[in-house]
Formats: sequence, structure tokens, C-alpha cells
Amino acid sequence: MEDVIVKTNQKEANLFLNRNFILLYLGGVVSWFGNNIYYIALCWFILDKLKSPLFLGSAMMMGSIPEIVFGPICGVVVDRVDRKKIIIFMDIFRGIMILFLSTYLNNENFYPLLLAVTFLMALCDSFFSPAVSATIPNIVEKNNLIKANSIMNLSNNSIKVLGLAIGGLMIGFVGVKGVFIINGFSFLLSAFSEMFIQIPAIKDRKINLKAKSTFKNDLKEGFKFIFSNKVILIVSSIAILLNFFFVGSLSVALPYIVKEILHLGEANFGLIEVFFPIGAILGGVILNVIPEIKKIHKFIVNGLIALSFIMFSIGITLVLNLSSILSTMTSFWIIGFSILGVGVISILINVPIFTVFQHIIPDEFRGRFFGTFNTFTQGLIPIAYLISGLILGIGPAHLLIFVGGSAILLLALGLRNNEEIKNIKL
Repeated sequence: MEDVIVKTNQKEANLFLNRNFILLYLGGVVSWFGNNIYYIALCWFILDKLKSPLFLGSAMMMGSIPEIVFGPICGVVVDRVDRKKIIIFMDIFRGIMILFLSTYLNNENFYPLLLAVTFLMALCDSFFSPAVSATIPNIVEKNNLIKANSIMNLSNNSIKVLGLAIGGLMIGFVGVKGVFIINGFSFLLSAFSEMFIQIPAIKDRKINLKAKSTFKNDLKEGFKFIFSNKVILIVSSIAILLNFFFVGSLSVALPYIVKEILHLGEANFGLIEVFFPIGAILGGVILNVIPEIKKIHKFIVNGLIALSFIMFSIGITLVLNLSSILSTMTSFWIIGFSILGVGVISILINVPIFTVFQHIIPDEFRGRFFGTFNTFTQGLIPIAYLISGLILGIGPAHLLIFVGGSAILLLALGLRNNEEIKNIKL
């Protein structure tokens, strides 16, 4: 199926009149919602039928392996194959798999099948996500890239907030099997809508695809391009290190803070976990209403500094709580709204960084870049968890928060006079 060359017109200049972006956006929303609902139903089913955290942990591990292990390989495929076909096929395959799984839920040998489907679902997402990320610059005007990415992020985080509630209600009304059936058909519906997306043909990419190159050479070429481009390396390092220090310090510390320091229950932990995606939603809204960002360097550096000071405020709140200066609930709400601020700032930093990648990376390398980038960001998370756990084991929780905040502040100060980042223009 040959992609149709689409001329830029007034409608494409307006995101909400851009038919191709709307179709891609709706397909992405259905896929994100489908993934969230699948994992909610999966967790409930395993705990209800098998009553084993070990089995649940194994299933979640199978869902994380593909992105860590196969990211660069998936990226090569995304650059070699028609991305529209990848997007459509991944949704069709996921829909069929979930519908097939729904017919075997009462089979005594269902658990190996459950693991296999979970692995394949994650593998499909490892193709789908970089394909979508690489396609957005082809159907959206450059001056709308930040808004397009912020809309995508806003919806993704909204789904995270609503997913638990909607997933729980769906399980209550139609059961796990009913949820899987609805989920499967939603992926198929998404695939149908994506068939009508028109992606402009990119001349340079077509020449690249016709060249006699092997899969192995394309993989090497992708790594060579990424690691030889100083600007891409620096911006990638910012995103990876930010994710590393943020995930390590807050994700590990937060459950410990709520349970062991504030001595609050599961409901309060669930509440404080919602603050981050709500902040991310607010960050997405802000990006859609503020004027076009011109000085990307200043925007990122100031965002990192603000993020570090918010983390310092969480650490200071813990110190004041342990000193009995602040009450438990006062500390809880200060930390909660600080997490909300972290969510806002994270989006204000991450979306422009993501847009920089789409802006400066040639179309023929985007799939390989995003696949490799996802491998590095996800692959370092277990290491961040381990290091944070070790710090938490030898010192108080606020020490871990201060370490994370200090690392982010040093990252910001190191970038202040970086000429490569200063010269980036969107």
C-alpha cells in the first residue's frame, strides 16, 4: 500500500482540523487505554484465580522484557517498513490475541498462554510506539509539534488516572472475560480508523529503503548515527538521566514515605500516586495554551532547576515531619502537591525534549532512534530501583530525595553554558 503524498494546507496547520493527526491520535488513545485495561484485568484475574504475587510479578516481568531487549531491533523494522502498516497491524494483532485469550480463561493451562500473550502485547507496543513517534512529524507542521506531543501526553496521563477506575468498573459489570472481549474489539476498531491515515511520502526515506542494505547493517548504521551526533547524545542523556534520578528517588521512596514515615494506609498511598498524572495533565494543558517556545535551552534548564527545588521541598517536609514540626496530614498534603508540581514540570521538560528529537532526527533514522531510546530509558529503571533501594536501606528517606534533587540540579547547572543545546531551535 503506497502512502499518499499529502500537501500542506490550512487544515493541517490547525491540529484540530488535521484529519491525519486526529486519526493517529484516536488510534493511540485506544491503544493506550487498551494496554491499561489489559494490565488491570490481567492483575485482577491472576490475583483472583491464582492468588499468587509471584505469578503476578512474572506476568509483569514478561510485559517489560520486549521494550528493554528488542527496542533497537524494533526500531530498524520501523525504519524499513511502511509505518502505517506497522501501526495498523500491531493493533489488529493485539485485538486478535486478546479475543483469543478471552476464550481460554477457564482452561487449566491458561497461565503459560497468559504469559505468552502479555509478552506479545508488549512486543507489539515496542513496534507501535516508535512508529507513532516517528510518524507525527510527517503529518504535523513543525510549529505544531510541541502541541501535538503535549496532546498525546495529556491523553496518555488522563488514561492513567481514569484507567484504574474505569477498569475496575468494567470488571465489576462484565467480568474479566467481558473486559478482554471489549478490549480486543477496541483494538480492531482502532486499526480500522488508522487505515484512513494518509502519510506523506518522504523522498530521502524512500531512497534509503531502496538501497541494498541488510538488517544488520541498518542496525549498525542506526547506532553509528545516534552515537556520532553530539546534540542527540546530549539531549538523550538529559532525558535518560532525568528519568533515572526521578524514577529512582521518588518511585522507590514514595511507598516507604507513606507507610513507614507518615504511617498512613493504602487509600492515602493510592491518592498520592494520582497527584503525578494529574500534574502531567496540567502540564499538557499549559503547553497547549502558552506561546510557542523559542528558547528551548532556557526552557529545559529552568525546568530542571524548578524540578530539583520541588524535590528539595519534599525532603525538607520529611525532615520537619520527623522533627514533629509538621503534622502527618500537613506533610501528606505538602508532599502530594509537590508531586503534582513534579508532574507539571516533568511534562514541560519531556515534551520539548521529545519534540527536539522529532525535529532534528532525519525521518529514515527516527524508528531506530526511538527504539534504542526506549531500551536505554526502560533498561536503566531496574538499576535506578536497586541503587535507590540501597540508599534507602542505609539512610533516611529524605536522603534519597535530596540525592535525586541534587543530581537533577547538577544536570541543570551543567547544561547552562552548553553551546550545542543553546543552538537548538524548533
